[in-house]
Amino acid sequence: MIIGSVSATDAEDNTISPDDSLNAIEETIVSSNPINDSLSAADVEITLSSSSVHVSPKGSDSEGDGSSQNPYQSLRHAIEKSAEGSTIHLANGNYSGEDNRNISINKSLTIIGDSRDKVIIDGENLARILIINSPIAAKLESLTLINGYDPNGKTSLQGGAIYSYGASLTLDKVTVKDSNGNGNGGGVYNYIGRLTI
Repeated sequence: MIIGSVSATDAEDNTISPDDSLNAIEETIVSSNPINDSLSAADVEITLSSSSVHVSPKGSDSEGDGSSQNPYQSLRHAIEKSAEGSTIHLANGNYSGEDNRNISINKSLTIIGDSRDKVIIDGENLARILIINSPIAAKLESLTLINGYDPNGKTSLQGGAIYSYGASLTLDKVTVKDSNGNGNGGGVYNYIGRLTI
């Protein structure tokens, strides 16, 4: 059984707050399942409908639930688990590796770092950091993007750190440096969309 999202109230009218842990939500769904008593929490796949998702380099994508007490570890995982319109909070630290680069954003989100100079997303000169190819609204705030680069030139050699096509993108207190697009937009490339800095 796959459940795409969880509403604020389950079938038994037990209220679930946005900051409840994923385990508590799983338990509520399983306990309210009138059809299959053998369904376990392991059988339930959930996309958080919470408006706040938390990420920390000390978190865990496999054990975390995206709460402030039990954050995810990577930006990619947080984006995949977030609902449309969510805010992703990045704790101070360095974010690098496969799950923190070459990330597609296909839903409206806000990504906020704890501190512009202490939240570093590093493309490691191996890939772009963020790719937006849909008409969404995305906002990045209080973070730094470094070493974004597309060595294969997969998207017209544009935008080393951020490639945005057709989106409304806002960068507020964001530093982009040491990135190369091999064409237009070494740091940020924006086309057929709105870029607000």
